[in-house]
Amino acid sequence: MKKFILVFVFSLSLIAQENVVKINTLSLMVNTFSAFYERKLTDIHTAQLGFYFLSNYNQTNNGNGSSDKLTGFGITPEFRYYFKEAFKDYYIAPFIRFQNWTFIETTMMDDPSTPQVDEKLVTSRGVINYFGGGVVIGQQTIIADKLVVDFFAGPAYYLTKVNSKDSNAANNYSGPLFDGFTIRFGACIGFAF
Repeated sequence: MKKFILVFVFSLSLIAQENVVKINTLSLMVNTFSAFYERKLTDIHTAQLGFYFLSNYNQTNNGNGSSDKLTGFGITPEFRYYFKEAFKDYYIAPFIRFQNWTFIETTMMDDPSTPQVDEKLVTSRGVINYFGGGVVIGQQTIIADKLVVDFFAGPAYYLTKVNSKDSNAANNYSGPLFDGFTIRFGACIGFAF
């Protein structure tokens, strides 16, 4: 029995660096949980799949009196090329991303139904879809054979479509849009197994 346990533990250590699971610690600051699963394909190539969930992100713009509430999710497949060794080196990674956000925007607008200049609260609802991609460069390190630290940044380009659930939501939405060029970045922590 002792030999079986020793062989089992030894075999786990041989396959130990085939997978990585991690979370993006920076995204937690904006009510977003972002997690990644990375799988080793060769000695220098990996495939990664990322998911994120945006939960009740609220933004207030005091300039025009608007307030946005956003919820949503995103999916990011990514291929990584490590310069020396998978999981433990500098890398370059092209990616694509699909994002789907639901918004509720509340804005103060002029009320044309009154003779004086009055404002009324207008609520718009809709869905924002993003599709795009880019490339990041980064460095990932494994500490003590299990703890993974990953830093990355790079340019991205997104096409955005706003679909209204109300008559003028698509035209009136003034919240955050990432249409065109932007920067994708992150600081992840996780574990290898």
